[in-house]
Amino acid sequence: MRRSRNSSSLPYILNMKWAPFFWSFVLACGCGVPPQAPSHNGGSAAQTSPANGNDLPPGFDIRVFAEGGDAGETAQITLVTELDVPEGSYVISALTERPYLGKFSVNWNDSSISAHSLLTESPISMPGLEPFEQVYVPMLMEPTVLRQTWNLPNASNTYSGKVFLVLEPQCVPYALDFTVEKETDGWACTYGEVHPEYPE
Repeated sequence: MRRSRNSSSLPYILNMKWAPFFWSFVLACGCGVPPQAPSHNGGSAAQTSPANGNDLPPGFDIRVFAEGGDAGETAQITLVTELDVPEGSYVISALTERPYLGKFSVNWNDSSISAHSLLTESPISMPGLEPFEQVYVPMLMEPTVLRQTWNLPNASNTYSGKVFLVLEPQCVPYALDFTVEKETDGWACTYGEVHPEYPE
């Protein structure tokens, strides 16, 4: 397990239940086709190899941290997710209005947890051509820090959740399980390893 405590270094949605048509939605995210977005040298981004087993593509990782919310709001946290996107890959942003199940999301086990703020991205996602529907959607195409403040039922419990996304064009769904808990000097977050998570 990896652990963060009151990190100042450099979140989002209800519990997802896998639908029977999951792969239809994932394919709608353009699986297997790189986005038509220019790279820094002006050419098209190169496709990277898919992950084998639990091996992650080089340069891909997810980390999660918990920070205290507004002053006086002891049952409020800001969840900070650091997402490393490999060169040539992308993740559909949670800010898209299209109902892609493979977009970035944070899912809490406790459905009473509610979002206090909108999700923010730094740097902000950029429009990329989604190859299946041939529409431009916001994509995360470089290392990004995502932040969102959440209201918790109380500050005495431990809360668990999961970061989920589909890394494209590899078309591999990944998840990261995490737990946040209140300690005397603030909030602590423990998280496991990033792993492929396919529907059963």
